[in-house]
Amino acid sequence: MTHKNENAGRDGVPGSAPADALAVLRTLGACSYSHRPLTGELRWACGPDDLCGHPAETLPSAVSGWLDLVHEADRLRVKLHFDLLGSGPDAPAVDYRVRRPDGTFDQVSDRAAGHASAFEPGAAEARVVREITVRHRGDEACEAMQDLLLRTLDAMSDGFMILDRQWRYRYVNPRCAQILRRPVDELVGRCMWDLYPDAYDLPFGRACREAMETGQPATVENFYPGMGVWFENRILPSADSLHVYFRDVTERKRIEAEKDSATTAMQELDTRLQLALEVGEFGYWSFNVETRHGQLSPEYRRLLGDPDEPLDHFDQWLERVHPEDRAGILQTEARLLALPDGERADVEYRILHRDGSYRWFAARARVLAGQVDRPSLFGLVRDFTSERSEQTERLRTERRLQDVLAGIRDGFIVLDAQWRYAYVNDRACELLQRSRNELQGRVLWDVFPQARSLPFHAACHRVRDSGREERIDQYFAVTQTWYRNHIHPTADGGIAIFLEDISELKRNVAHIEMEQERWAAAFDQATVGFVIVDGNGLRSRVNPRMCELAGRPAEQLVGSPVWDVTHPDDAGLEKALCADLHAGRVPSIAYEKRMLRPDGSVAWAKISSTMVQPGAGRDKFELRVLVDITERKAAEAALLEERARLAATFEQSAVGVSESSIDECILRVNKRFCEIVRRTEEQMLATSPPELTHPDDRQRRRALMDELLSGKLKRFSDERRMLRPDGSEVWVSVNTSRVEPGDGRPPYFSSMITDISELKDTERLLKDSHDRLARFTEQITRAMEQDRVRIAREIHDELGQAFSGLKMDVAWLRRHLNPGGALEIEPLDERLGAMADFIDTTVGTVRRIATELRPAALDTLGLAAAFRGYAQQFQARTGIRCEVDAEDVALDDDRATALFRIFQEALTNVAKHAKATVVRIRLELAGDRVRMTAADDGRGFDPGTLRTPRTLGVLGITERAGLLGGVAQIASRPGQGTVVTVVVPVRAESGQDPAPAA
Repeated sequence: MTHKNENAGRDGVPGSAPADALAVLRTLGACSYSHRPLTGELRWACGPDDLCGHPAETLPSAVSGWLDLVHEADRLRVKLHFDLLGSGPDAPAVDYRVRRPDGTFDQVSDRAAGHASAFEPGAAEARVVREITVRHRGDEACEAMQDLLLRTLDAMSDGFMILDRQWRYRYVNPRCAQILRRPVDELVGRCMWDLYPDAYDLPFGRACREAMETGQPATVENFYPGMGVWFENRILPSADSLHVYFRDVTERKRIEAEKDSATTAMQELDTRLQLALEVGEFGYWSFNVETRHGQLSPEYRRLLGDPDEPLDHFDQWLERVHPEDRAGILQTEARLLALPDGERADVEYRILHRDGSYRWFAARARVLAGQVDRPSLFGLVRDFTSERSEQTERLRTERRLQDVLAGIRDGFIVLDAQWRYAYVNDRACELLQRSRNELQGRVLWDVFPQARSLPFHAACHRVRDSGREERIDQYFAVTQTWYRNHIHPTADGGIAIFLEDISELKRNVAHIEMEQERWAAAFDQATVGFVIVDGNGLRSRVNPRMCELAGRPAEQLVGSPVWDVTHPDDAGLEKALCADLHAGRVPSIAYEKRMLRPDGSVAWAKISSTMVQPGAGRDKFELRVLVDITERKAAEAALLEERARLAATFEQSAVGVSESSIDECILRVNKRFCEIVRRTEEQMLATSPPELTHPDDRQRRRALMDELLSGKLKRFSDERRMLRPDGSEVWVSVNTSRVEPGDGRPPYFSSMITDISELKDTERLLKDSHDRLARFTEQITRAMEQDRVRIAREIHDELGQAFSGLKMDVAWLRRHLNPGGALEIEPLDERLGAMADFIDTTVGTVRRIATELRPAALDTLGLAAAFRGYAQQFQARTGIRCEVDAEDVALDDDRATALFRIFQEALTNVAKHAKATVVRIRLELAGDRVRMTAADDGRGFDPGTLRTPRTLGVLGITERAGLLGGVAQIASRPGQGTVVTVVVPVRAESGQDPAPAA
């Protein structure tokens, strides 16, 4: 490579520095010098840039002149540095301040640059001086920021501490020391559990251990009885420590989250700001643009971890560059080739280190003209991996700190010693109704002159003068806002203020006071019972309604336990629930109990109770609300009884009950309905009412249901046939109505089903009986008419003839007894004898007719004699032998006559139909009933013909027996005779009509 001497000393004498070395200086923007210890001479080799504002030609040529430019505080150290320069190539680097022409100072870094022969032959040492003012200011900014962070932490109104993995205090801010009631120096380095062993088992201790073990943050609230204060602790674990915030949340817990977040961010910033930036060493590379061959300086190879690997080709070097950065390298090369000579370009890239990691390098490159117009690409490189990490971390930390301070919901202000606004976060600008530009750098009292006359002004001066923090609530008329100001002194003589808008709080306090008055009025005038119970379970206050419920005056209730009026059966449960509530195992309780009143009555009450924490330093109390539910309990009992009764009625009803939906699905049936249709409940629920109905009745049922659905009918009654599984029919009476529950359930149909099969059979039998009775009545009427005709004929034929003969005999006697005629005794005696015989015959005829109408023996000799007498007449008249076995039975006249008529009818039927030779009659008393049996040996008949119209005689026997309250049975077979059995009561039963005599 061809080198060109581009160096000029202050004398303008050309130097001998190689071109590559000068290219390094130009690329770096630095100067180098060689020092001759014996003469104190300095020779400078600089690029086109000034050094600390001094042109290269004006730089001193002697150490003494250079020392004049060095800051007074650094001068001795720099002089010692020059004295040590001859000690060898490893002379230490030194940073110091150099005065600029305008009187200000820049920071420079003075480092070894190799043997002096690289710049000046025969020199003892070659050095490079580079301005590092910007970096130094960055370090100062980091230190200032760290100091601001510590001052912010010290000024915080919240407690903050850091514990290491052995639970030792690493950092404690003043507020935390105040909370822990120990000086900071007694805490730092000591184990927390040794100082506060009782805290180990508290929720705070458990939360700390859990956070340390799991690495997860935790938040816990604790009440410290010794201080009478509630604190909220936010516990944040890190890799080697535990950050703990203490926040007094007794009065206000609202700002806890924001201040914890701010504290967390500040602690993270504190950890990160301990990293320092170090200036890396330099190297260079040079590659021919056309051949791509070149070299890497030994320093560059050392930085890459390969001091012995040449990497003399551009492509080899480019392969080690991170794939994402290769395009940037090539673009930088193309841009440099297009620029005029001497122009530089900066590029940052990552390159693979021998240990496998990628290191960040910053390169300043330029194109150098080569031999035969074959230019080379030259680049000065510096490993700034640590700087980039530190810079990235610093920027991230700065942003996080700014975000934390800006994100605090409370306003945060820092005032310097001259009352100027040094820092204002967004919330403070919002609260003060000013922009940051209107506040930053201006004096507080100039921006808000009205504040000079407020107590806030005096409080700020007290804090600054005394160094003790204060809190003051102040109303500021300019913004029409109430502020709560936490004022803390700062290390630089200023103050830091946390301010929050408490206008709403003030309004709430006024509202609370008004609400307390309203609550007191509501407490005394409430329609429910109110009771306040202290921590010992004793009533401390009751309202009038509670006294009414308990039936006792307030003097008897206050100071007594809540269960003193409780029914003994309910006291145990109440004590257990109250114990759980007061122990904090449950937040609230609700139950019902009975209260015994002095008059012996019992009152039911529904109790709702909860524990109330009124505020810091005040004891919790229990608030109980009692609602009188005595009437409701009575109604519930009546309702349960009614429901039980309805359920029992439904299941035990003598009639079937069915409930079905509007779409004809059976919802519910009782046992009786299942019995009527001979199906199980499961079978009933699987069918529908139309399926149960006989096909001939379905159309009529459908018409009635349609009218019920349309609202034309409210209910209807119907008789229909239902089908049983075996195909048989059952007659039922159905009463159906539409039910509207009114409780959100859909309407449904309710039906009452009565089995009327027996009623239908009875109707049929009654109809048959009516028919038989009509035929019997017709027969009786016809028989009576026949008797009248027969009696009339007999009276006309026999009595009429007899009386006509007697009339002729009387006429004859009148003629023969004429006083004027002769009297013949013999003919008269004959005639009188004939008349006497004729009269006897007439009397017999009258008796026979009277006997046929009613036997006289019934009235004189009784029923048995009447039976025997009539049997003799029957036997004499018909020639059928009669055997009578009759007991004397005492019956009233009507019943005796009716039974005798049955006996006559039975013998008449034998005479007409039986063709019998003998008939046996038996009359006997069987308890309170009389049994008559007439059995003949006639031809018999088929009993199936008894209901034909020709069997009127049998019908008369049956009807007469029924009228007597008895029964008649006819047993017969063709060819085997007939047996008629009649059983009637001796006396008429209650409500039975007297037996008819006819």
